[in-house]
Amino acid sequence: MMNNSGPRYKRSQLEKRLNTDVLWCVALLIVMCLTAAVGHGLWLNNFKDAGFQVDGETSPALAGFYVFWTMIIVLQVWPKRLF
Repeated sequence: MMNNSGPRYKRSQLEKRLNTDVLWCVALLIVMCLTAAVGHGLWLNNFKDAGFQVDGETSPALAGFYVFWTMIIVLQVWPKRLF
């Protein structure tokens, strides 16, 4: 009874590969969203310096934060369209 650690969970090679692929897809999604958010923040910051910003607009950092979450929602369906 002391040596009984319960049944071993056996995973197939397909399951192991699928787990790895899902993690790569999530990492790619985060990199793409971070790139879009930083780019949007820098773009807004350049327009802010040029005098195009209207009073009451959000800061470039907050706008970049919003774009990050918007891109998460928009791009999360991207891999499903490839297949």
